[in-house]
Amino acid sequence: MKLTNFEIANMFTFLGNLAEEEMNVKTSYRIGKILKKLSTHHQDFEKARGELVEQYAEKDKDGNYIPPKDDEGNEVEGKIMLTDPKKYNQELLELGQDEIDISFNILLTMDDLEVLNKKFSVGQIMILDPIIKED
Repeated sequence: MKLTNFEIANMFTFLGNLAEEEMNVKTSYRIGKILKKLSTHHQDFEKARGELVEQYAEKDKDGNYIPPKDDEGNEVEGKIMLTDPKKYNQELLELGQDEIDISFNILLTMDDLEVLNKKFSVGQIMILDPIIKED
């Protein structure tokens, strides 16, 4: 199946969070196998995204990222200034929409999700939809 880098990143993050929950061995095994399959693609995407940040980040004379400032002149933590935000966003969008051909030998079932005793939003199910096997 073909998944975009954005879909892989969302799926990897969501499954990574799910993997922290207690679950039966079968479901745990399936999630682990899917995470392993997604891992390389996710790492490649994050590396390329990091290179984009490096390319477009505003830096001081020492090469450190320059954070934006709020209305009171305080630095905003966890954010950086970009030299060309529009171009950065355009390139990130193109990178995120690149499709990767990936095949899974193991898929999740609705039973796997139900045994977690969690409620899932429609958005969360949509993230997992490509790896849910229909009964």
